[in-house]
Amino acid sequence: MTLWDLKPKKKGFIQSIDKKIDSRFLNRLRDIGFEIREEIQCLKTTPLNGPKIFQIGDGVFSLEKEIAQNIIIQAIG
Repeated sequence: MTLWDLKPKKKGFIQSIDKKIDSRFLNRLRDIGFEIREEIQCLKTTPLNGPKIFQIGDGVFSLEKEIAQNIIIQAIG
């Protein structure tokens, strides 16, 4: 399942991040804590297929579909 598929209030663990993501975004994701085996939670979706809001560690971030679809997770529960 991809991070984009994660429903609000649900959690998962990052399994992999596809290398086809632009290196600028890939480096930024790593800088803010997107690492393998990190727990992540979807906090909120936005209207009209806009960015989703996620929490990883103490940080809260929004990701657009094009990026979130390239992050593979394992859902919890």
